[in-house]
Amino acid sequence: STPVESSRLCAGPSPAHPLLRPRVAGSSMDQREPTAEDWVKSLHMDTAVSRALRIPQNMALFEYLAVLDKTAVRDLLCAAKLEGLLETVWAGVEKAALQPATAPTPASPRVPT
Repeated sequence: STPVESSRLCAGPSPAHPLLRPRVAGSSMDQREPTAEDWVKSLHMDTAVSRALRIPQNMALFEYLAVLDKTAVRDLLCAAKLEGLLETVWAGVEKAALQPATAPTPASPRVPT
């Protein structure tokens, strides 16, 4: 096999690619086929990213996300070979930081007077 040129790795399919040709009415391609979204969901990327982030079982999700910085997220994603998702995942971490805590914080213990 011939090595793939690095400049072609993310170039995408050429316009002559069979999947980019127009569909012909009445063909077998006319039936409901999985969408790109269906296919991506089947890859379980959510599981891959959550595993890459190594969320501790003894820590609440938002508490953990609050202590991560972008460098830590990058390092975790790189270790899992998911570094291309950094900007998307980081945007999610920043969005999570804006969310109110889902569980009420425990009340301070009362000191008897």
